[in-house]
Parts: sequence; C-alpha cells; structure tokens
Amino acid sequence: MPVYGDDWVPERKIGNVEAFVTLVLVLISIYLWGGMIYDLLLHVIGS
Repeated sequence: MPVYGDDWVPERKIGNVEAFVTLVLVLISIYLWGGMIYDLLLHVIGS
C-alpha cells in the first residue's frame, strides 16, 4: 500500500503539470487567434 501511495503522488503532480501546460497552450492559441481575427477586422475596416 505505501508503494501505491508513493506511485500515486508523482502521477498526480504530472497530471497537474499536464493540465497547466494544456491551459497555457490554450491561452496562447486563443491569443494568437485573437490577434489574427483582430488583424482581419482591421484589414476589412481599412478597405
């Protein structure tokens, strides 16, 4: 049982890291897409 507990803690930490990395990637992609959409709107309004 203690071995299972030791194995479980790193897995939880890895899961948290993966969730954090996923969140960061999602925020970056939203930022990039938002910038592209903003540029498109400026282009449409400009012309």
